[in-house]
Amino acid sequence: MLTVLTACAGPYQYYEATGLHNATAAEVAGSWENVEGTRVVLREDGSALLEKLDGQDFDFEDGWRLSGAGTWQLTDDDG
Repeated sequence: MLTVLTACAGPYQYYEATGLHNATAAEVAGSWENVEGTRVVLREDGSALLEKLDGQDFDFEDGWRLSGAGTWQLTDDDG
């Protein structure tokens, strides 16, 4: 019975406990690398650098990877 009752609460019951809310650019800025050579750099000024970022699942087999500079911003939109 307990399982049925908790299942009825839906995914929104976890919204406040999961994810990152009200973060600042300074808290998010940094760089991350993985063993395959992918690198993501997010700077406080909103600029970004991506190196060897893989695409969607169907693109992995084609060796598709994204590299370049861009911009980023924090949002707190629904969803």
